[in-house]
Amino acid sequence: MILPRFASSGLVLIVLLSPTVARADLIPWEFSWSRTPAEIHADAPGTGKVFLTDQTTTIAVNNSTVVATNLFTQSTAPDSTPDRFTNKGYTLILTLTDLASGQSGDLVFTGQINGRLSTASVHLTNTFTGDMDQSLRLGSTLFRVHDFSYTPPSVPSATNRGSISAFVEVLAVPEPTTLSLVGIGSLLLGTFGLGVRRVQQRRGVK
Repeated sequence: MILPRFASSGLVLIVLLSPTVARADLIPWEFSWSRTPAEIHADAPGTGKVFLTDQTTTIAVNNSTVVATNLFTQSTAPDSTPDRFTNKGYTLILTLTDLASGQSGDLVFTGQINGRLSTASVHLTNTFTGDMDQSLRLGSTLFRVHDFSYTPPSVPSATNRGSISAFVEVLAVPEPTTLSLVGIGSLLLGTFGLGVRRVQQRRGVK
């Protein structure tokens, strides 16, 4: 069967407009974390503190687990009467940059610390209070941040620190112009199919 001239040219155009992977497998990106407050104070009249660190700008590639903040403690409270922490809120701000486009954006996450702390004893729990599964599109990269985890801080004299971390998924997505071209391609495909059916009907082909 010989196809109409417009149909064959339409096929070529559809192939040309089909979505293609415009980026390599490796997707480099940049991130940093900031926190508020820098110090979480115990309930009055306690003297204990939980310190939260920032994360300076760092480059990552593809999916990565990243540490949002480290936590360490300070207290002069005796073990018999430890300092108390009641619903002590904090905010973590993740700044993401798509290196291919240079576009940046922020995601905000929140939580609360509860528990007790003394010179040689600590039991601090964390509760995430906001939306801990968020997404952000920058350029042709879609970022999804989720699976937060909490490692509690140790006693004030310890060297090792606690942490809050998250998993960052990155995905290359088509640009809006590409999506428009795909729509045009779908329209041409429908036109092509209609033309073929009309030719077949004229020739008595079922």
